Amino acid sequence: MKPKVIIIDDDMESAEILSDLLSLRSIEVLGMGYDGQDAVKLYQKYSPDVVIMDYWMPDFDGLYGLENIRNLDSNAKVIILTGSPDNECNDDLFELKPSAIIQKPFDTNKLVELIDKISLGDIIQLDNKSK
Repeated sequence: MKPKVIIIDDDMESAEILSDLLSLRSIEVLGMGYDGQDAVKLYQKYSPDVVIMDYWMPDFDGLYGLENIRNLDSNAKVIILTGSPDNECNDDLFELKPSAIIQKPFDTNKLVELIDKISLGDIIQLDNKSK
């Protein structure tokens, strides 16, 4: 069964490109949003296997999205994408326990592999000490 995801990124072009790339790799993209508030609405609407969300977004960032998705479903699987070095990720992000954090730019093959693993319930160890 192919994983079902939603993509959240304030850069519409990046979200569309990622959607196309994932679709080519047999990952079903249920919807796209452009801020953390969209993430929460789309999560409620679709209950995806995995949320792929940018960390830095204006107004409602990835931290907002992750926190509010966690309030809906503490077991939600959320991959955070960030263009910032690890040392700029907020400690609050680690406390909300995203399923994974991926640095931009990233290898699409590795993202697809990660989505597959996470959607099957594999646990990815995050270490905020390595910041």
